[in-house]
Amino acid sequence: MQHCYVATLLLLVFQERAGPHKLRTVWLLRLSHICRAIANWVIDNLGPLELILNTPSHHRVHHGRNRYCVDKNFAGTLIIWDRIFGTFEAEKEKVVYGLTHPINSFEPFKVQFHHLLTIWTTFWATPGFFNKFSVIFKGPGWGPGKPRLGLNEEIPEVKGKEVPFSSSASRLLQTYAVVQFALLLTFYEETYTDKAALSQVTLLLRACFIILTLTSIGFLLDQRPKAAVLETFRCLVFLMLCRLGHLKPFIPSLSFAFEAALRSQRPPAGPCHVGFLRMAVYFIKPQRETLLQEGLRASLKDFYLI
Repeated sequence: MQHCYVATLLLLVFQERAGPHKLRTVWLLRLSHICRAIANWVIDNLGPLELILNTPSHHRVHHGRNRYCVDKNFAGTLIIWDRIFGTFEAEKEKVVYGLTHPINSFEPFKVQFHHLLTIWTTFWATPGFFNKFSVIFKGPGWGPGKPRLGLNEEIPEVKGKEVPFSSSASRLLQTYAVVQFALLLTFYEETYTDKAALSQVTLLLRACFIILTLTSIGFLLDQRPKAAVLETFRCLVFLMLCRLGHLKPFIPSLSFAFEAALRSQRPPAGPCHVGFLRMAVYFIKPQRETLLQEGLRASLKDFYLI
Protein backbone atom coordinates (compact mmCIF):
# COMPACT_ATOMS: atom_id res chain seq x y z
CA MET A 1 0.00 0.00 0.00
CA GLN A 2 2.79 2.40 0.89
CA HIS A 3 4.58 1.76 -2.41
CA CYS A 4 1.32 2.48 -4.27
CA TYR A 5 1.09 5.94 -2.73
CA VAL A 6 4.80 6.67 -3.25
CA ALA A 7 4.57 5.72 -6.92
CA THR A 8 1.47 7.84 -7.41
CA LEU A 9 3.19 10.78 -5.71
CA LEU A 10 6.02 10.58 -8.24
CA LEU A 11 3.53 10.39 -11.10
CA LEU A 12 1.79 13.41 -9.64
CA VAL A 13 4.79 15.60 -10.41
CA PHE A 14 6.26 14.08 -13.56
CA GLN A 15 3.41 12.36 -15.43
CA GLU A 16 1.68 14.03 -18.35
CA ARG A 17 -1.83 15.27 -17.86
CA ALA A 18 -4.09 12.31 -17.24
CA GLY A 19 -7.58 11.87 -18.48
CA PRO A 20 -10.49 10.48 -16.43
CA HIS A 21 -9.78 6.94 -17.63
CA LYS A 22 -6.28 7.09 -16.16
CA LEU A 23 -7.64 8.37 -12.87
CA ARG A 24 -10.12 5.50 -12.75
CA THR A 25 -7.27 3.08 -13.44
CA VAL A 26 -5.29 4.44 -10.48
CA TRP A 27 -8.30 4.07 -8.19
CA LEU A 28 -8.83 0.49 -9.39
CA LEU A 29 -5.18 -0.28 -8.67
CA ARG A 30 -5.51 1.11 -5.16
CA LEU A 31 -8.69 -0.86 -4.62
CA SER A 32 -6.90 -4.02 -5.73
CA HIS A 33 -4.16 -3.33 -3.17
CA ILE A 34 -6.77 -2.93 -0.42
CA CYS A 35 -8.60 -6.11 -1.44
CA ARG A 36 -5.34 -8.03 -1.53
CA ALA A 37 -4.40 -6.79 1.95
CA ILE A 38 -7.78 -7.93 3.31
CA ALA A 39 -7.48 -11.28 1.54
CA ASN A 40 -4.12 -11.90 3.17
CA TRP A 41 -5.86 -11.76 6.56
CA VAL A 42 -9.04 -13.75 5.95
CA ILE A 43 -8.24 -16.38 3.27
CA ASP A 44 -6.46 -19.52 4.39
CA ASN A 45 -6.12 -21.98 1.50
CA LEU A 46 -7.41 -22.05 -2.08
CA GLY A 47 -6.88 -25.73 -2.82
CA PRO A 48 -5.56 -26.57 -6.34
CA LEU A 49 -5.06 -22.88 -7.13
CA GLU A 50 -2.16 -22.91 -4.66
CA LEU A 51 -0.16 -24.78 -7.33
CA ILE A 52 -0.45 -22.02 -9.93
CA LEU A 53 -1.37 -18.64 -8.41
CA ASN A 54 0.35 -16.45 -5.86
CA THR A 55 -2.40 -16.96 -3.27
CA PRO A 56 -2.74 -15.11 0.06
CA SER A 57 -0.99 -18.02 1.77
CA HIS A 58 2.05 -17.71 -0.51
CA HIS A 59 2.04 -13.92 -0.22
CA ARG A 60 2.04 -14.10 3.58
CA VAL A 61 5.25 -16.11 3.36
CA HIS A 62 6.82 -13.40 1.19
CA HIS A 63 6.25 -10.78 3.92
CA GLY A 64 7.30 -12.96 6.85
CA ARG A 65 10.47 -12.58 8.91
CA ASN A 66 10.60 -16.25 9.86
CA ARG A 67 13.75 -17.99 8.67
CA TYR A 68 11.87 -20.12 6.18
CA CYS A 69 10.13 -17.03 4.74
CA VAL A 70 13.16 -14.88 3.89
CA ASP A 71 13.82 -14.42 0.14
CA LYS A 72 10.82 -16.55 -0.87
CA ASN A 73 7.74 -16.25 -3.11
CA PHE A 74 8.59 -13.22 -5.25
CA ALA A 75 5.83 -13.89 -7.78
CA GLY A 76 3.28 -11.24 -8.62
CA THR A 77 0.50 -13.43 -10.03
CA LEU A 78 1.79 -16.89 -11.00
CA ILE A 79 3.66 -18.82 -8.30
CA ILE A 80 4.99 -21.24 -10.94
CA TRP A 81 7.99 -18.95 -11.49
CA ASP A 82 9.11 -19.37 -7.88
CA ARG A 83 8.67 -23.12 -8.25
CA ILE A 84 10.83 -23.07 -11.39
CA PHE A 85 13.64 -20.91 -9.96
CA GLY A 86 13.74 -22.54 -6.53
CA THR A 87 12.43 -19.62 -4.45
CA PHE A 88 9.08 -21.17 -3.55
CA GLU A 89 8.16 -21.93 0.05
CA ALA A 90 4.77 -23.09 1.31
CA GLU A 91 3.28 -21.62 4.49
CA LYS A 92 4.20 -23.79 7.46
CA GLU A 93 4.26 -22.28 10.93
CA LYS A 94 2.54 -19.00 11.78
CA VAL A 95 4.04 -16.13 9.82
CA VAL A 96 5.45 -13.20 11.81
CA TYR A 97 5.52 -10.08 9.66
CA GLY A 98 8.22 -7.45 9.56
CA LEU A 99 11.95 -7.10 9.00
CA THR A 100 14.57 -9.48 10.32
CA HIS A 101 16.18 -6.48 12.02
CA PRO A 102 13.35 -4.06 12.97
CA ILE A 103 13.90 -0.35 12.42
CA ASN A 104 11.69 0.83 15.30
CA SER A 105 11.02 4.21 13.76
CA PHE A 106 8.17 6.07 12.05
CA GLU A 107 10.44 8.51 10.23
CA PRO A 108 9.87 7.96 6.48
CA PHE A 109 13.41 8.78 5.34
CA LYS A 110 14.89 6.36 7.86
CA VAL A 111 12.42 3.68 6.83
CA GLN A 112 13.15 4.13 3.11
CA PHE A 113 16.94 4.55 3.23
CA HIS A 114 18.17 2.72 6.35
CA HIS A 115 19.27 -0.29 4.31
CA LEU A 116 21.34 1.87 1.97
CA LEU A 117 23.14 3.21 5.03
CA THR A 118 23.76 -0.37 6.19
CA ILE A 119 25.18 -1.28 2.77
CA TRP A 120 27.39 1.81 2.82
CA THR A 121 28.74 0.96 6.29
CA THR A 122 29.33 -2.70 5.35
CA PHE A 123 30.99 -1.64 2.10
CA TRP A 124 33.72 0.35 3.87
CA ALA A 125 34.14 -2.21 6.66
CA THR A 126 34.68 -5.12 4.24
CA PRO A 127 38.29 -5.63 3.11
CA GLY A 128 39.22 -6.25 -0.52
CA PHE A 129 37.98 -4.67 -3.74
CA PHE A 130 36.05 -7.68 -5.00
CA ASN A 131 34.49 -8.22 -1.58
CA LYS A 132 33.30 -4.62 -1.56
CA PHE A 133 31.84 -5.20 -5.03
CA SER A 134 30.02 -8.27 -3.68
CA VAL A 135 28.51 -6.27 -0.80
CA ILE A 136 26.62 -4.18 -3.36
CA PHE A 137 25.44 -6.93 -5.69
CA LYS A 138 24.94 -9.93 -3.40
CA GLY A 139 22.40 -10.58 -0.65
CA PRO A 140 22.18 -8.45 2.52
CA GLY A 141 23.47 -11.35 4.64
CA TRP A 142 26.52 -11.97 2.48
CA GLY A 143 30.05 -11.73 3.84
CA PRO A 144 33.47 -13.10 2.85
CA GLY A 145 33.30 -16.89 2.82
CA LYS A 146 29.48 -17.00 2.92
CA PRO A 147 26.93 -18.06 0.25
CA ARG A 148 25.51 -15.40 -2.10
CA LEU A 149 22.45 -14.77 0.11
CA GLY A 150 24.20 -15.29 3.44
CA LEU A 151 23.72 -17.97 6.07
CA ASN A 152 20.15 -18.82 7.01
CA GLU A 153 21.13 -19.58 10.62
CA GLU A 154 22.33 -15.99 11.08
CA ILE A 155 18.77 -14.70 10.61
CA PRO A 156 17.27 -13.91 14.05
CA GLU A 157 14.97 -16.72 15.11
CA VAL A 158 11.29 -15.89 15.55
CA LYS A 159 9.94 -17.01 18.92
CA GLY A 160 6.33 -15.91 18.41
CA LYS A 161 6.45 -13.40 21.28
CA GLU A 162 7.62 -10.43 19.24
CA VAL A 163 5.86 -7.18 20.15
CA PRO A 164 5.23 -4.73 17.26
CA PHE A 165 6.96 -1.39 17.64
CA SER A 166 4.69 1.27 19.10
CA SER A 167 5.19 4.97 19.66
CA SER A 168 5.94 6.13 23.20
CA ALA A 169 4.13 9.41 22.56
CA SER A 170 1.10 10.33 24.63
CA ARG A 171 -2.40 9.41 23.46
CA LEU A 172 -3.09 13.07 22.83
CA LEU A 173 -0.05 13.44 20.58
CA GLN A 174 -0.84 10.19 18.77
CA THR A 175 -4.37 11.45 18.13
CA TYR A 176 -2.96 14.70 16.76
CA ALA A 177 -0.62 12.76 14.45
CA VAL A 178 -3.46 10.54 13.19
CA VAL A 179 -5.64 13.60 12.48
CA GLN A 180 -2.81 15.26 10.56
CA PHE A 181 -2.22 12.09 8.56
CA ALA A 182 -5.94 11.81 7.72
CA LEU A 183 -5.95 15.45 6.55
CA LEU A 184 -2.83 14.74 4.51
CA LEU A 185 -4.52 11.83 2.73
CA THR A 186 -7.47 14.08 1.90
CA PHE A 187 -5.10 16.75 0.63
CA TYR A 188 -3.17 14.17 -1.39
CA GLU A 189 -6.28 12.81 -3.10
CA GLU A 190 -7.52 16.33 -3.84
CA THR A 191 -4.15 17.25 -5.34
CA TYR A 192 -4.11 14.19 -7.55
CA THR A 193 -7.66 14.83 -8.72
CA ASP A 194 -6.88 18.47 -9.63
CA LYS A 195 -3.38 17.90 -10.98
CA ALA A 196 -4.39 18.59 -14.59
CA ALA A 197 -5.38 22.14 -13.59
CA LEU A 198 -2.33 22.82 -11.38
CA SER A 199 1.02 24.16 -12.52
CA GLN A 200 4.18 22.09 -12.23
CA VAL A 201 5.50 24.49 -9.58
CA THR A 202 2.37 24.02 -7.47
CA LEU A 203 2.55 20.24 -7.85
CA LEU A 204 6.21 20.22 -6.84
CA LEU A 205 5.56 22.42 -3.79
CA ARG A 206 2.60 20.28 -2.75
CA ALA A 207 4.67 17.12 -3.11
CA CYS A 208 7.41 18.67 -0.94
CA PHE A 209 4.80 19.65 1.63
CA ILE A 210 3.48 16.07 1.70
CA ILE A 211 7.00 14.75 2.34
CA LEU A 212 7.57 17.41 5.00
CA THR A 213 4.32 16.48 6.74
CA LEU A 214 5.14 12.76 6.73
CA THR A 215 8.58 13.53 8.14
CA SER A 216 7.12 15.75 10.86
CA ILE A 217 4.60 13.08 11.85
CA GLY A 218 7.45 10.58 12.08
CA PHE A 219 9.43 12.95 14.30
CA LEU A 220 6.41 13.43 16.56
CA LEU A 221 5.76 9.71 16.98
CA ASP A 222 9.46 8.99 17.52
CA GLN A 223 9.63 11.79 20.13
CA ARG A 224 12.63 13.34 18.41
CA PRO A 225 14.13 16.39 20.19
CA LYS A 226 13.51 18.64 17.15
CA ALA A 227 9.94 17.43 16.60
CA ALA A 228 8.37 20.62 18.00
CA VAL A 229 10.59 22.82 15.84
CA LEU A 230 9.90 20.81 12.69
CA GLU A 231 6.12 20.79 13.24
CA THR A 232 6.15 24.54 13.87
CA PHE A 233 8.13 25.02 10.66
CA ARG A 234 5.64 22.83 8.79
CA CYS A 235 2.74 24.97 9.99
CA LEU A 236 4.55 28.12 8.87
CA VAL A 237 5.19 26.54 5.46
CA PHE A 238 1.48 25.76 5.26
CA LEU A 239 0.61 29.42 5.89
CA MET A 240 3.20 30.61 3.39
CA LEU A 241 1.93 28.27 0.65
CA CYS A 242 -1.63 29.38 1.35
CA ARG A 243 -0.55 33.01 1.05
CA LEU A 244 1.17 32.32 -2.27
CA GLY A 245 -1.88 30.48 -3.60
CA HIS A 246 -0.36 27.00 -3.82
CA LEU A 247 -2.58 25.60 -1.04
CA LYS A 248 -6.06 26.37 0.18
CA PRO A 249 -7.84 25.79 3.52
CA PHE A 250 -9.90 22.61 3.81
CA ILE A 251 -12.89 24.55 5.17
CA PRO A 252 -14.35 26.69 2.33
CA SER A 253 -15.80 29.25 4.76
CA LEU A 254 -12.29 30.06 5.95
CA SER A 255 -10.98 30.49 2.43
CA PHE A 256 -12.95 33.68 1.71
CA ALA A 257 -11.83 35.44 4.89
CA PHE A 258 -8.25 34.35 4.29
CA GLU A 259 -8.16 35.57 0.69
CA ALA A 260 -9.91 38.84 1.56
CA ALA A 261 -7.34 39.52 4.24
CA LEU A 262 -4.49 38.86 1.83
CA ARG A 263 -5.95 41.22 -0.79
CA SER A 264 -6.36 44.05 1.71
CA GLN A 265 -3.09 43.26 3.52
CA ARG A 266 -5.00 43.33 6.81
CA PRO A 267 -5.25 40.64 9.47
CA PRO A 268 -7.85 37.88 8.91
CA ALA A 269 -11.18 38.21 10.66
CA GLY A 270 -10.56 35.20 12.91
CA PRO A 271 -7.49 33.69 14.57
CA CYS A 272 -8.13 30.26 13.04
CA HIS A 273 -4.64 29.72 11.63
CA VAL A 274 -2.89 31.01 14.74
CA GLY A 275 -5.17 28.78 16.80
CA PHE A 276 -4.17 25.83 14.63
CA LEU A 277 -0.50 26.56 15.31
CA ARG A 278 -1.13 26.93 19.03
CA MET A 279 -2.94 23.59 19.06
CA ALA A 280 0.02 21.95 17.32
CA VAL A 281 2.46 23.42 19.84
CA TYR A 282 0.23 22.35 22.74
CA PHE A 283 0.10 18.75 21.56
CA ILE A 284 3.86 18.56 20.98
CA LYS A 285 5.65 20.02 23.99
CA PRO A 286 3.52 21.78 26.61
CA GLN A 287 6.59 23.04 28.45
CA ARG A 288 7.76 24.83 25.30
CA GLU A 289 4.39 26.30 24.41
CA THR A 290 5.08 29.86 25.55
CA LEU A 291 8.48 30.06 23.90
CA LEU A 292 7.24 28.68 20.58
CA GLN A 293 4.16 30.90 20.55
CA GLU A 294 6.37 33.95 20.93
CA GLY A 295 8.50 32.73 18.03
CA LEU A 296 5.38 32.07 15.95
CA ARG A 297 4.01 35.54 16.59
CA ALA A 298 7.30 37.12 15.57
CA SER A 299 7.42 35.06 12.38
CA LEU A 300 3.77 35.54 11.44
CA LYS A 301 4.05 39.31 11.72
CA ASP A 302 6.26 39.15 8.64
CA PHE A 303 3.29 37.70 6.75
CA TYR A 304 0.80 40.27 8.16
CA LEU A 305 -1.25 37.45 9.64
CA ILE A 306 -1.47 38.68 13.26
